[in-house]
Amino acid sequence: MTLQRTAFNHGIRKAMLMKPRRLAALRATQLLDTPDEVRFDSLTHLACRLFDAPIAYISLLDADRQWFKSACGLGFREMPIEYAFCVHTLESGTLTVIEDAQADPRFADNPYARGEPYIRFYAGTLIYGPDRMPLGTFCIVSDTPRTFDAREREMLKGLAHLTTIEIERRSAHRGERQNPPSGAYPRERGTGLPPTPISVEDRWQTPYAARNTAHNGAALQAQLDKFRATLDATLDLILIVDEQTRRFTYCNQGAIERLGYSRDKLLTLSPETLDKSLAVSALSKRLAALDGQRAVRLNANLHCRNGETLPVQAQIQRTPSSNLERTQLIIVARDLRETLKAQREIEWITHHDGLTHQLNRTGFLRALARSDHASDQCKKKSQLVAVFGIDRFKRINDAHGTAQADAILCELAQHLSSLLAPHVDAHLGRLGGDEFAVSVPLAQPCEAPQLVERLREAVESYRFHAIEGLQLTVSVGLTAHSLYQTAPEELLRRANAALVRAKQHGRNRVRQYLSGMLDEASRHEAIERRLAGAFERGEFHLDFQPQWSLKALDRPCGAEALLRWRAPDQQTVGPDVFVPILEQSGLMVEVGRWIIDQALDTLASNRQRLPTNFFVSINISAIQLMDDAQLADYLVEALKRRRLPTSALELEITETALIQSPYWVGQQLEALHRQSIAIALDDFGTGFSSLSHLKQFPFDTVKIDKSFIAGLPDSSEDRAIVESLLTLCRGFGRNVCAEGIETPAQLDYLRRLGCNRAQGYLLARPDRDLLTHDEK
Repeated sequence: MTLQRTAFNHGIRKAMLMKPRRLAALRATQLLDTPDEVRFDSLTHLACRLFDAPIAYISLLDADRQWFKSACGLGFREMPIEYAFCVHTLESGTLTVIEDAQADPRFADNPYARGEPYIRFYAGTLIYGPDRMPLGTFCIVSDTPRTFDAREREMLKGLAHLTTIEIERRSAHRGERQNPPSGAYPRERGTGLPPTPISVEDRWQTPYAARNTAHNGAALQAQLDKFRATLDATLDLILIVDEQTRRFTYCNQGAIERLGYSRDKLLTLSPETLDKSLAVSALSKRLAALDGQRAVRLNANLHCRNGETLPVQAQIQRTPSSNLERTQLIIVARDLRETLKAQREIEWITHHDGLTHQLNRTGFLRALARSDHASDQCKKKSQLVAVFGIDRFKRINDAHGTAQADAILCELAQHLSSLLAPHVDAHLGRLGGDEFAVSVPLAQPCEAPQLVERLREAVESYRFHAIEGLQLTVSVGLTAHSLYQTAPEELLRRANAALVRAKQHGRNRVRQYLSGMLDEASRHEAIERRLAGAFERGEFHLDFQPQWSLKALDRPCGAEALLRWRAPDQQTVGPDVFVPILEQSGLMVEVGRWIIDQALDTLASNRQRLPTNFFVSINISAIQLMDDAQLADYLVEALKRRRLPTSALELEITETALIQSPYWVGQQLEALHRQSIAIALDDFGTGFSSLSHLKQFPFDTVKIDKSFIAGLPDSSEDRAIVESLLTLCRGFGRNVCAEGIETPAQLDYLRRLGCNRAQGYLLARPDRDLLTHDEK
């Protein structure tokens, strides 16, 4: 026997100390094993409604069992005494509350807590019989834990008092039936029985002298007054309607306060005045069709005196009055305003992003689905769906902190929202992290790329206020299809796949979905999985592409170190694919320092056979500049350990790093410049603000992107751009290196223009050795 069961049985024995007298009093009431009675059922049904509880019952405790005189919401009529929660109420002699039976060792293993009806919450108080002898309890029960405040305790005590009164009345009527005085009450249609006892609801209106004996009239009236005060204190509206006159006969204070009518005015109204759904004829039909159930439940909007409406959930049940030819409808209505407000708040939270207040992913998809059900005219349009991803947003978060990063997200959301304002039926959502989704109905699919490109440019040119001077770039994937033909989820998947392609091809660009991109996105995810642990497994290596001085092409003057990865399946994956993944994973600082060490080790070991002043050029990720605060010191120390001069090293920086955090990156570049480490601006001419960067930061060399070299010397446009860039760089005192030299004509043209350095397949392909094949 468990400790809990031992304690439980001890409680039973204690509660049964007055067993003979109590059981005699219980037998005297002749309540056990009797049919249902309206007088008691109306109280348990009212309790369920007042406390919003699934179960309420009036229990009587005899020697071996707990028997329910009335049980609302319970599927059985009795239970063994050893499992009865009510024994503890009988033992304590006062109201007992168990907020969570599973947390109480006395009840944790109770079969009625572990099984039907799964009692978790219990509140019970005593009911009495002759000589104030406790007969049992009035209880409410729930299958979920809850608290029970002082007001609710008083209401439960009031119901228990009223039950005690009904027991006394029943005993009095039974005594009168055994020895009725002459003319005590009329017989009912030849049955020889007295009329049905007046109901609880009649008692609220009927003078006490007309319904009870004189010896206990004052006490009973006091109890009824107390219960009426309890009903007036409830938050629910309680109304009673005479079914024959179709007028209200009772209203509690809650109904008066919420509807705004005076008590006298309210009692002159018919129920349908408040709401048509409360018309007595309609309610009577619904109650008649209930097939054994006692109440109907409906939602209504009650008309208040001030012209407003009060949303309520009402439960209506029929009960007989003292005159069998009359019936009453009890309406208990709960004010739903707070509930509906909470539902609206939950609805908003469910479909909106708490940070930016824009739609979240769920809300965005729902908005697309609603567009699918729009008018036929809207269905004829194509739906543009675009996903914007902030380039390297994690770096902003790490460098400036979460609060400022969140402020940037909010500011970007506002900016995008203002850009979309001219477009009718456009939607903006934050999908999570740094990704936003846009949908715009368009007359023609061909309009989509131009619109998205304008949005991208507007973001790129915007200067944020949350971080002074900050500029962002975004990569965008888009698709444009008819919602009538393509599900919203599929459109979003396609746009995401196009976004992956945009990031793979250098970021800060727009890509439209093409067939096969979903397969490519899946391949990208597979690469991410294979890349995990690649650095620890030693799968990275460096290739070197020589650079040449155009004044002396006999030997290279330096070489660019290029990171390469050979995956376990022996497939070579391009750095444009795996480097962004390294940056996102947080490995770039560690890998970046490994590149520095490997490149300098190779340079030091080949120093004797290399030309004088030969240097190695190392690409420095934007992540390294943002996250590695000791980068300058690390480079100087790495050179010293290998006895290499600072002129043996050049660092290549892309404009992306400059845009994302100009202040911090500027400090890093100044620290490197003070150490006499050469700095090259890579991919010059492809960014938004290249000219301002050339003036602002201490670059020694500018590398002209190969996209401008490819058309030389035939393209007049490329000639104009390259000549202008060379003139500009000479004016700033910067050296120039041209990338992507593939033809002798390109090389000859650049030599004539006075370009300082060049690299490309014409001169040498990348190799693990620092020297070209011809010179090994």
